[in-house]
Amino acid sequence: MQKRFFNLFAGIITLGVIFCFAFLMYGRGQSVRAGSEENTSGYGWSYNIGWVSFNNLSDGSVINYGVNLSLDTGIFSGYAWSDNIGWISFNESDLTDCPEPPCVATKVVPLDELGRSDVAIKGWARALAGQQADDGWDGWIKFDHGKTGEAYIDSDGDWHGWAWGSDVVGWISFNGADPGAGGNYKVTLGQVPQPPTATDLTVSEPSSATCCGTAHHNFFWIYQGSENETQFQIQVDNNPDFSSPEYDNTVTGDWPPGGPNNQTVIVDSQLTFGSHYYWRVKVWDATGSSDWIDGPSFDTAAHPYPLVSFHWNPLEPLAEEDVTFSDDSVCYSVPCTDREWNFTGGTPSTSQDENPVVRFSS
Repeated sequence: MQKRFFNLFAGIITLGVIFCFAFLMYGRGQSVRAGSEENTSGYGWSYNIGWVSFNNLSDGSVINYGVNLSLDTGIFSGYAWSDNIGWISFNESDLTDCPEPPCVATKVVPLDELGRSDVAIKGWARALAGQQADDGWDGWIKFDHGKTGEAYIDSDGDWHGWAWGSDVVGWISFNGADPGAGGNYKVTLGQVPQPPTATDLTVSEPSSATCCGTAHHNFFWIYQGSENETQFQIQVDNNPDFSSPEYDNTVTGDWPPGGPNNQTVIVDSQLTFGSHYYWRVKVWDATGSSDWIDGPSFDTAAHPYPLVSFHWNPLEPLAEEDVTFSDDSVCYSVPCTDREWNFTGGTPSTSQDENPVVRFSS
């Protein structure tokens, strides 16, 4: 009786060792590291295998795991976890012999639209337990880009759609808000890096203070971004499609977010008088550029501003001697109608006559 107890106890110990070994190999005890910067979290759902956790922060596990999306390459890495089938790998090294080439790692396309609009998820993931299965299940999970219900990430970083994992895994849903899903769950990237932008675009009209100089328009905008602005490009064209810009200038520098930018365009050398124009701007930071942002269209002045010119007689007047100023200004296509003279130290000190007479005390 005692011997039987010993054998039974030894059998329990042996079974326990085997179970622990299996758990260490294929369960949560497997050494899994996706790094300290896993940016994907939350849960997916499958009617076949239940919840799929994309980060240990989601399920409270002490094991450090998670799925990470490289914002430089658009490729996923790391691990998700299912209580029923174990680890699901997104690592490229585990995805080299997929059923249908090309055997690319799961990635987003197009990467440059991440944070701007929906980006598709394509490629493969794999349940590692499928590598050891002897019943024909291989563990492959396909993100079928271009098909109805395909998986994608929206501009806020939330996953949507489905992936197919054969009869064992079935369909994995990534967002309970999707049609046909249901439930309060989702997989998310959290805070998606947003591209820089420009706001409050305005263009100033030439003021009366510039009537005697070169006519110009000033273009203003406010840069908005998570990092400093490194470059901007401004285009001005008389066609709304900007097919052949009359003015196209790119400026590099280092400007903090929230600060104003401006660019001055001289009318008589770069634009045409009496014309209607459109303008737009694009801004850059270290991560990329904005889309083109349109400013309000504007009209240039009907004709060039007057060219002010005058002479006086005598050329070297004495104190209290009458000095006659003669207006030689050119008003181009229209006659000069109004004048405003200012004489510092003269009497009178101002005049609106065409040819005023002035005396100076010294």
